[in-house]
Amino acid sequence: MTPPAASGVVERLLRAPRFSTVEAYDGATIVMRADVASRRSDRLLPVLRCYRREEDGTWSVAWSVRGYAAALTEDSAVAYATVRAGGHEIRRREATGEDVPWAVLPGQLGAMAFDPATGSLACTVRTAGAGNGGRRPTAFRRSDAAWFDDQSAALGTARHGGGWRACVVRTDLSVVPAAVSDDVALTGELAWSGGGLVLGATRHLRDGRRRFGLLVAGPDHGARLVFDPALDLTGPVAAPDGSRLACVGTTVPTGHEPMAQKPCLLTDGRAVSPLDTGDDRWHRPVGWADPARLCCVAEDGARRTLVVHHLATGDRSAVDLPASVVDAVPTAADSAVIVSSPGAPPVLGVVGHAGGALAEVQRTPGIEAAGRLRRVPLADTETGLSLSAWLCEPPGPPRALAVVFHGGPLKSWTDWPWRWNPWPLVAAGLTVALVDPPMSLGYGSAAVAAGWRRWRTGIAEVAARQVGEVRRVTDLRDAPLVLLGGSFGGYLALVTAAGLRPDLVVAHGSPADLRHVASVSDVGWQWIREYGDPDTERERYDEQSLPAAGIPPGTRVLLSHGVQDELVPAAESVRIHRSLVRQGVRSELVLFPGEAHPVSRPSNLTAWFAWVLGACDEELGDRRPARRPT
Repeated sequence: MTPPAASGVVERLLRAPRFSTVEAYDGATIVMRADVASRRSDRLLPVLRCYRREEDGTWSVAWSVRGYAAALTEDSAVAYATVRAGGHEIRRREATGEDVPWAVLPGQLGAMAFDPATGSLACTVRTAGAGNGGRRPTAFRRSDAAWFDDQSAALGTARHGGGWRACVVRTDLSVVPAAVSDDVALTGELAWSGGGLVLGATRHLRDGRRRFGLLVAGPDHGARLVFDPALDLTGPVAAPDGSRLACVGTTVPTGHEPMAQKPCLLTDGRAVSPLDTGDDRWHRPVGWADPARLCCVAEDGARRTLVVHHLATGDRSAVDLPASVVDAVPTAADSAVIVSSPGAPPVLGVVGHAGGALAEVQRTPGIEAAGRLRRVPLADTETGLSLSAWLCEPPGPPRALAVVFHGGPLKSWTDWPWRWNPWPLVAAGLTVALVDPPMSLGYGSAAVAAGWRRWRTGIAEVAARQVGEVRRVTDLRDAPLVLLGGSFGGYLALVTAAGLRPDLVVAHGSPADLRHVASVSDVGWQWIREYGDPDTERERYDEQSLPAAGIPPGTRVLLSHGVQDELVPAAESVRIHRSLVRQGVRSELVLFPGEAHPVSRPSNLTAWFAWVLGACDEELGDRRPARRPT
């Protein structure tokens, strides 16, 4: 039975709007996207909300519409995309409130950007068709079959359609050439620069890896590809006047060296220059204050910060914020930001680059932390790594300790988590530790290197010691233990269970046979980038996979998976479940036919939380541990 207090937290959590992105900001107008649960359709629906700054400096809501993406155009008008049959409609909301249609785009909308120099709006659209599109054999031209003859073969392409195209909206609708060669496809990213379009591009290599670069389509309608031999280039961001372009540069691993990220500048549409950030905190460009100041977010332990790079002098200044940056759009003087932490739901606000407090525009209504939050350092003496965890604690004595591992593994517990939210467990009387193991972002290159190619023998071994340290600092050495996680986090929960001997394990969408996942996942190139060819590096993959035995018989394990998962095949959880049952483990498996990698439908999330909280109540009872004398 789910404790009533925990059920109430779940209900409020699923009802609250999920602040997602700052779509546009110009100092006087903010457009934010939030995803809102619909009871009628049982799904999250995107809503765009426009805020206008009043004369006294406060902000008020000007309008809200169902929409996916938005961009500011001339005279504070807003172009936005809304769904219509067969694709999307681009509409324009004037400052006067008049709402007029602008264009119709067939297919799935990707990104949107407005060029003030030409008055043009660009969009990327994923069009109908599957596989290699026009190169399909004639036999399949009238079929819905997806045909591939290279490493681009993917379940997602077969299910959802073909490749990306770029469209430019003026008074009509024109299509920009998708690529300049058959082996290059678009990724859906775009930016305007120098009167031309800069589009994300990718190549599928024969060995299974993918390379990422940029397709620069100039105002003269010429196009050229920019691929760097040492860096993958993604996330193009143009200066307001289109004179400069920044992007993310991800190093291409060679030998045993792990990947790293750094901001890069693109000059003359050709030369790629990495920016010296002074640290290895994976700075990612989010916008420009002006052509001489680039704004980035940087991973800093358990917080994501906003940093302004002064390109003329090489100086850097951090913007003081009360929580992690979820998203930001800068202007010359300030930035519109969404900030959050594991203990504070997202807040939309405006912060000056020169200092000052965050001016709140909108708080997430209806939800708050149901206990106390504190951060504890977790130093690992065997590796010398300095990591950390967030502790989410109930008001009274805890019934048990629950440890939640994040997915990724290149992520960290920096934001308010909607899917793996700790506060329903806290409301049920558990202390929850959100642990950042090796390869978590924000702890430097040494933390990434400690887990690279060593998920089981590197990350999991340290994670188990971290749990022991958490039990020590919380004085919960003898308390019942619950291990939870999704994707990579579920893998860690299952792997560490052998040594930690928990009372309950909860894992969703978790990989087990890493070689199998690398071979069939739609992001198999990520696995190959780290572990190599799954055919020739079998021993490396198998060493880091989930052991055939390890979880003590009698342990209760809750497994779940979305049948539509294209990242980790649902067969992985079926495989784990059958194996555990054969070994005498009390395994239960739930398959969600309509879900992909994450669970997103409100009804399924409600059922999943009730299942997990009910299992906690059944397995833990009221075994509150006695405190050790100090």
